[in-house]
This record gives sequence, structure tokens and C-alpha cells, in this order.
Amino acid sequence: MSQIQIICTSPGMRRQGIVHTASAIYEEGHWTETQLQAFKDDPSFIVQPVGAGGVQLSGDDFDSAVAAKVSEQLATLQDALQVTFDTAVAEKARERIEKIRIDHSVEVDALKADIAELTAKLASAEADKKAATKK
Repeated sequence: MSQIQIICTSPGMRRQGIVHTASAIYEEGHWTETQLQAFKDDPSFIVQPVGAGGVQLSGDDFDSAVAAKVSEQLATLQDALQVTFDTAVAEKARERIEKIRIDHSVEVDALKADIAELTAKLASAEADKKAATKK
């Protein structure tokens, strides 16, 4: 019968109804596939099969393996956070650029209206001047 080892990077943490030690070995069938997947998806846990010879790690090996896995998971989380941050910054930049574009468009439209009004006044004044010089 095969076994599975669950390593908890934060011993004492509660998951699936129990408090987890740093490492525990369970018989096949102890956890459902759904529960095992939840452990695998949780960065605080490392799930690995136990070979026929059992766990072959010394204390230092175990600590190194946990530290390496924690570092790997931290790097993955940092990458994911960076992507999320970059996406949020890009979205806010797009929103701000669009607001500035709209504000400038409104200002340009107002200036065009002012130009049209002044052009009409100028044409009217020139017409009045021309009419006055003909009298």
C-alpha cells in the first residue's frame, strides 16, 4: 500500500479539521482526492508520495527541502503579485489617460466653439464696417 507525506511549512496550522505537524505520513485513502488537491493548492503544504523505502531525508535534508520549496512558492507568489500589480497599474494608467483625453476633448470642443463665435462676430463686424463705409 502506498503512502503520502504532507509537509506543513507552518507547523501548528489547522487544515482539513486537524492541526498539522511539520511532516506526517498518511496511508493511501486517508485523504480524498479533493482534500489532497486542496493541500497541493495551498502554498503552506507540500504533498509528495512516499516511496517503498520510506522517507529518506535526514533532518538537514528535510529542512533544506522545505526551505527550497518555500523559496520556490514565495517566488511563484511574488511573480503572481507582480503580474497583478503591473496589471492594476496599467489599468489605472489607461483610465487616467482616457480621462485626460476626454477632458482635453471637452476643452478643445469649447475652444472650437469660442473660435466659431469669435469668427462670426468678426464677420459681423466686418460686414457692419463695410456697410458703414458704403453710406
